[in-house]
Amino acid sequence: MDREDATDPYQDYFGTGVLGGLGGGLRTYAVLESKPYKIELDLNDWFRFDLPGHYRLYLKSHRLTRERVTGESGERTAQFAAVSDMIDIEILAEDADWRLAKLNEIRAVLDQAEPEQATPGAPPVPHGPLSQKIALVRRELRYLGSLGAVQLSFEDARKTGNGPDALLLVGARDRPQMLGAFDRYLADSQVGVGEWDIRVRALFTLLQKDAPKPLPIFMWQFPNDMQKLLAVVEARQERFQEIVREEAIGLIAVVSGKDAVARQISAEAIASLVPDAAKAAGLIPPDDDGLSREELIAHFLEFAADRQSALLGEKWDLVRGPEMIPSLRAVIGTAKSNTLPNGAMPLQVWGLGGGIAESALRRLNELSPEEAARIVRSDVASGKPRFASFAVREFPAQNIPEADDSLSALLKTDLRIALPLVAKFGTVRLASQIRERYAEQSWPCAEEESFVSYFVRTVPGEGKNGGGQVLQQAMANRERRGCYRWLLNRVASVVWNRAVQAQASATLDDSDPEAAVSAAQVLAAHGDASVEPLLWKRLERWSERWQRPGYGARSPPCHRCT
Repeated sequence: MDREDATDPYQDYFGTGVLGGLGGGLRTYAVLESKPYKIELDLNDWFRFDLPGHYRLYLKSHRLTRERVTGESGERTAQFAAVSDMIDIEILAEDADWRLAKLNEIRAVLDQAEPEQATPGAPPVPHGPLSQKIALVRRELRYLGSLGAVQLSFEDARKTGNGPDALLLVGARDRPQMLGAFDRYLADSQVGVGEWDIRVRALFTLLQKDAPKPLPIFMWQFPNDMQKLLAVVEARQERFQEIVREEAIGLIAVVSGKDAVARQISAEAIASLVPDAAKAAGLIPPDDDGLSREELIAHFLEFAADRQSALLGEKWDLVRGPEMIPSLRAVIGTAKSNTLPNGAMPLQVWGLGGGIAESALRRLNELSPEEAARIVRSDVASGKPRFASFAVREFPAQNIPEADDSLSALLKTDLRIALPLVAKFGTVRLASQIRERYAEQSWPCAEEESFVSYFVRTVPGEGKNGGGQVLQQAMANRERRGCYRWLLNRVASVVWNRAVQAQASATLDDSDPEAAVSAAQVLAAHGDASVEPLLWKRLERWSERWQRPGYGARSPPCHRCT
């Protein structure tokens, strides 16, 4: 920009380094060809025009690559910066009538009923014209930045319960007026104050008290001494967390005046930041709810499910001990066995499936591993396992001969569910059936990981049908598929033996960098002492390559990333 009176409205958000900034973002780098490539940007995200007049600007973008020309050394593509033509714009004098009309136009859109939102696990909801219109007017509200826009944003936040737009607040033209409105919003009896609201308010306190110098946002702004910059960032984060706690404690006084729903939301947010102060103020009950350890254990089975879940989770230390085993057995006994997860993902991803019975089994495994192992082994052999997720994710891989028949039957009815269990617990008796199913087709990565893990675990030899040979062939199968890049990690999570170590050692020199990284990771985590020289040699070669001039030059991060 050719003038200095057009300010960056969001510098205080991205440049402080406490809410956003110092980071790249997920984005693509297009390879230019004959067809134009469009990158859409809103000028108001970069400049706020407070004064009328003539402005000239141009854009320089680093989000492009090009094919290297014949004879040019280096990787297949090269990054470069493209520069736009000069752009001339004229900012007119502020028009109060236009501003009021615009606010009314935005209010009319926001007053409409919000379109239905998709819920987790449900079919997707089409993103219709109204959704797009609401998103547009909220962005326009941010760009207006007037007190009226701030107040309308708070009205919208009350309606949706999503909290105010942080960028609108940061970019508001009159910060003292905005802060007054923000504090009134936080004190509103019907507003549930969220943790993010407290952090945003703490940002303005940090700016008022410390006036911190903006940190680098672009890669080319970074100093040579990155350690010094990181030390500044760490110190600023510590200072910010201190202010966040002060803000949370300061809001305790207004919580009592809120209605029931807003009070609960606000209390939970404050407790997440300053739990001791929240307990002292009576916003949340003490961890033990005023009961002794003996009373908590004695009445555990009488508590509501959420209270039981808390005692088996973050409050486990209040009841931890062998006295809890009878209650854990009782909760485990309530698990239903009539349904299996819908697909293999809940078996392998933390946070899916489970429930309070699984939590009880996990705690029993801490207190009495032998008893928990008996329960899991019997459960896997039952044909309708209640704890399949726990077994696949957390129980050590081992042969469970008594489960072979039920696993064989499950392979015929639901292969996706059966494979992760077979990979960890099936014996060599199932090898013919597994080999026959594996040969049927080229399987998706998730299924192939289980097939390969099974063979490596039960038939680890290097022969024609050995697990080592199966793993080697799977790693070599790269035609239009990328399973090989993480296959070693997935197999190693099930079994580690000489076959896996040999393949990982060979993959250290793979031409694909992701496969080589995966090999280094599994060797570092599981390998024996013999792999240390291999890792050193690979590290030396990597270092030598990165020391070549121009190799591995980093591209600048995007400016607006949180």
